[in-house]
Amino acid sequence: MARRLRFGIWLLGLGWAAAAAAQSALLTIVDGSAVLIEGARRLAAAPGLAVGPGTLVETGPKLNLLRIEWPDGTVADLGPQTSLMLAPPVLGRGEPRAAYYLLRGWAKQGSLGAVATTGFVTPALQVAGFKGSVLAHVADAPSPGAAGAAGSFVYAESGQAAVLDRAAPGHGPASLANGAVYVAEAAGKALKWRVAARLTPEQMQSVPPGLRDSLPLQAARLAGRKVVPQVLAPPGYDELQPWLDAERGLRRGFPDRFAVLAREPAFRARLDADLRAHPEWTGLLHPERLARPASAPAVRAR
Repeated sequence: MARRLRFGIWLLGLGWAAAAAAQSALLTIVDGSAVLIEGARRLAAAPGLAVGPGTLVETGPKLNLLRIEWPDGTVADLGPQTSLMLAPPVLGRGEPRAAYYLLRGWAKQGSLGAVATTGFVTPALQVAGFKGSVLAHVADAPSPGAAGAAGSFVYAESGQAAVLDRAAPGHGPASLANGAVYVAEAAGKALKWRVAARLTPEQMQSVPPGLRDSLPLQAARLAGRKVVPQVLAPPGYDELQPWLDAERGLRRGFPDRFAVLAREPAFRARLDADLRAHPEWTGLLHPERLARPASAPAVRAR
């Protein structure tokens, strides 16, 4: 079973590796431990690896900095204990495509080129494309699938940014001037967002050291380097659970993507036990539940 599982993941990974190679986004700095999940494969993050749509990036608690660079001069610097999906599917009507979905943790996106960057999305917010540098922190949600948590914020480090509360799109985006911050605060059981003129000393202190400075582009020094990814053990259920239980638009393609993992009995059992959190797995785990009942035999008229 284990050998078949590894072989199936390897075959599935070939298609995802080809998609990643077709993209020109690169990992250019990996200072600490981090992994990539491409398709169902789990890889050690390393400078020079291409990263394609749908790649999950998971950074460890001791990571100092992980950087992703695009050829238009866009960079995304990630901090420790961060979970991110590159180029996620469009999640809602009217929402533009995003460079990444920040599920939790820290990401600082900058525009070091001549064009504005593509924006990004979090469980609670949509940040439109911008020029300058924007730092986002998504605090751990109080429950699986929650759309936000107190302590999350988006900070316009330089330039300006437009930020939309995804739970209230009819209210229009909030405009962040240079230095302003959009911060989430608990309001009873709800979450309230407000614009503040600047980061508090506590917020500034919480920013990981690796994200406090801006570094020049690094992709040119990696040009032509061939990096063979180090394949790690397949991702386990606990590692994937925050994604498996995330919002519906992200989960939709996971039964196809991770079907090979569901062949492992323990993984399958955990999926089944949490099926209410991700009902899209019903067809794979229990196809009989989706089968149409046989039509009743016709009754002849006398």
